[in-house]
Amino acid sequence: MNKIKKNLAVLMTACVAVLASTVTSFAAGSDKVIDNDYLRLGVDSGRFIAYKTDGTSSTDNDQRLLYGDSKLVYDAPYGTSRVYFSVDGSVSYRTSYEQSISDDGKTITESFNYDGVEFAKSYEFVNNSVTGKDDAFSVTMKATNTSDESKNVGCRIMFDTMLDANDSAPFRVPGIGPVTTRTRLVGDQITKNYQVFDDLSNPTITASGSFATGSGKPDEVQYNNYFISSSDVLVPDVDSSSAIGDSTVNGIWYEKALAPGESRTYTGYYGLGEVIVSRNGKISVGATKVEQNFEVNADGTGYNLVSLMGYLKNSGDIDLNNVKLGISLPSGVELASGENTITYSQLSSNAEQQTTWQLKADPSNVERTVTVTISVDSDETSEPASVEVSYVIPAISGEVIDNTEPVTTVPETTIAPTTVEASSTAYAATADTSTKKATADTADNNAVQTGNTGLVSAVVVLIAGLAFAAVMYYKRKINL
Repeated sequence: MNKIKKNLAVLMTACVAVLASTVTSFAAGSDKVIDNDYLRLGVDSGRFIAYKTDGTSSTDNDQRLLYGDSKLVYDAPYGTSRVYFSVDGSVSYRTSYEQSISDDGKTITESFNYDGVEFAKSYEFVNNSVTGKDDAFSVTMKATNTSDESKNVGCRIMFDTMLDANDSAPFRVPGIGPVTTRTRLVGDQITKNYQVFDDLSNPTITASGSFATGSGKPDEVQYNNYFISSSDVLVPDVDSSSAIGDSTVNGIWYEKALAPGESRTYTGYYGLGEVIVSRNGKISVGATKVEQNFEVNADGTGYNLVSLMGYLKNSGDIDLNNVKLGISLPSGVELASGENTITYSQLSSNAEQQTTWQLKADPSNVERTVTVTISVDSDETSEPASVEVSYVIPAISGEVIDNTEPVTTVPETTIAPTTVEASSTAYAATADTSTKKATADTADNNAVQTGNTGLVSAVVVLIAGLAFAAVMYYKRKINL
């Protein structure tokens, strides 16, 4: 029933929006869509949607990363992800705003004033630390108190995740593992990023997301249900005993005092992910780099730690015994946290496990490329599975040159690499649940395009019929 309501709300929003549009709005819809070689991002009425593209202008092969219009019917960004703001306890996800697109077509900005607070929201493509490419985007809300009195201001950025056709894709979180029940993380529990993909055994699309760190870090992150998250509240309820279902991610900054003239910024990131998987029929092993490569630390004497996520799944139809997951490291790279070998006495059919290692590298004034191997075996597998990941370690000026050949230290449980398969993925967003809210949202939806003004009357008549039928159907559902 909830899924029907969600899809019907999006359909009705689209229908009424077209009816309310003028000939001018038909021609101006493309101003709300930006793209690059990896992503297509649509923004409309304070909501947004993202697609994985094939680097062309065609939408035929786009895969959804966030919930919204499939673009099979409407060439308009009817997404359900959004940014909520809170001023002195009053919460909303949009108001009237001014929208513009940058000259290079890579950034969309929105601005509005609410109760003496100026909000400036922007969407732009950024480099992805997971893949090293510009296949991620940032959503940033900047709040500035333009009044002459202090205001309590908060923010929530909600991504209504959907990986192509999977609207209930589970999460994988570093240091925690698979997250399939509604989960609330606060303070130091909040991890640097999260992963989401459809199936470890045969992933076809993967996504990765994160929020600002340091002083801009959110107070709370939720892996929650859409129908709970779509309420006009700053902090949705989290029932940890319930399955996530229709999945969303919330980054939440609690209300805090904002003095006159003071500004505060809230940022979330979402984009493609990357998981490398190897399988042999009974067992699968996967790996995801949280950071693409090592980076020189702030004082220039060493490198920041990198995190590597390892996935394990019994992809066969029998239980496996004495399952061993091992990591082998090249010379000059050591474990900062985690174990070289992890043993599971039994792994049931279709069961999964996850672990996260932190790696540290010795300083050198020679740039190096190193390879790390993750392998898995069990008593029942005649052939082990393994994956390899590579890291670039930059040079540090003045450090001793290491001329030794890299030597891989292999734990006894690690085996030779087999075929490696890779898949790229992306992130998702949020949606409306009530017809009343969906209809209210349509006042700012002007994104449907056409170049033939002579067809406007025919389109309006057709959509009017669809809208009336949708309203009567939904009212009937409510009465039932």
